[in-house]
Amino acid sequence: MPLVVQVAYPISDGSETTALGGEAREFLNHRTHTLKQQYSTYGFLDWAAVFLPCIAWLRKYNVRRNLIVRTSDLLLSLYSLQFMHRALGLACALADRAMQ
Repeated sequence: MPLVVQVAYPISDGSETTALGGEAREFLNHRTHTLKQQYSTYGFLDWAAVFLPCIAWLRKYNVRRNLIVRTSDLLLSLYSLQFMHRALGLACALADRAMQ
């Protein structure tokens, strides 16, 4: 025998009856107000960092300490690029060979 669950939705007929209860509406109003206060001070780079998180990281990155003094970041980035290009070269060679 199948399990039947009945769900009753409030009907909005212009009165105060809506799908949100009093606590939920109060929470949403508070959250909306808090977000408006938080985001009202955002500049262009802050908004860009919301959609591209690497921008937030680049703003905090200390070039002198991490890239110039300790060359580990530079060397590791070149090392990872080398692996990527090696795989790309193999893929292109295999594709070229398959076309012949």
